[in-house]
This record gives sequence, structure tokens and C-alpha cells, in this order.
Amino acid sequence: MSLTCATEKDPRYQNTRKQHFYLVACPAMTNTHSHHHLYFHHHLLVLRLQQLKVLYSKTGGSVGGFVTHCGWNSVLEAVVAGVPMVAWPLYAEQHLNRNVLVKDMKMAIGVQQREDDGFVSGDEVERRVRELMESEEGRELRERIWKMREMASAALGEFGSSTRALVKFVEALG
Repeated sequence: MSLTCATEKDPRYQNTRKQHFYLVACPAMTNTHSHHHLYFHHHLLVLRLQQLKVLYSKTGGSVGGFVTHCGWNSVLEAVVAGVPMVAWPLYAEQHLNRNVLVKDMKMAIGVQQREDDGFVSGDEVERRVRELMESEEGRELRERIWKMREMASAALGEFGSSTRALVKFVEALG
């Protein structure tokens, strides 16, 4: 599925802010298996878009941030693609992953969740996305994640640490 950005002349975007963003939700979050485009609060919600195709955009740098549930596969994909994150954990170890990403590694900005039920408001998500895209902290985070991307790329290279470890493991199996 291809994704195109509506232009300023598009009637859906008249009388709105100058900045627009895409919010992509996976089927597990939306409980649907069909392809839909929904417009809300002047932003586009796309259901069932392949995450890797978005993160590894051929245009390079077209994805400015990634709102993630903090599952480790999604985190690794974002790091290897060099895409900074807004951390919104849902279950289990995702909360621990968020703490590591936000507090220890400083590669994500965390959303504030209500204590009693974990609810996150749309305004909170917008605040954190804007913080990621417009603040000094967001700029520093983007620089840091780009350096991590370079390190991950080196580790996955022909003579990188991950490649060497995999070769060692296979050799040990005999």
C-alpha cells in the first residue's frame, strides 16, 4: 500500500496547522484487518501499514519519529533505521523497555500515562510528538539515534560484532 501526503490545497486540511503527521496503527491496536484511512484532528490515521516499509523509507529521513509500543523488535527496527521514538508501552516488558529507552539510553521521549488505567490522551501524544520534532531535547535525541544507527550498521556489517558472534555460534554448533 502506498501512502501519499495530502497537500495544503486538500480541503481536509484547510484551516489547520501547517504541520501534519501520519499516525500508523497496527491491527492488534485497532481490532481490524482491513485497510482504512481515517482523518481525525487534521491528521491521518492509517491502519495496517507495514512498519518496515515506513521506517526504511527510500526517501531517507522522511520519517521524523516513531510512536512505538516499545516491543523490542520495533525498537531494534527503529534504531537500525535511525528513527527517534516516542515511547508508549502497552504490556509486560514494554514498560521496562520504555524506561531503558527514555532514562538510560535517551533514545525516546515517553508519554505520560494515567496511574490507574494507563490511559494516554490525544493531547499528550501530540505534545510528545511536537517535543520530539521541535525541541532541543528532540534534536539531541535525533542526533543520538543517528549515531546508534551507525553503530548498529557497523555491528551488522561483514566484520561487525553481531556478524562475528553469529559465525562463532554456528561454528560452535559444529
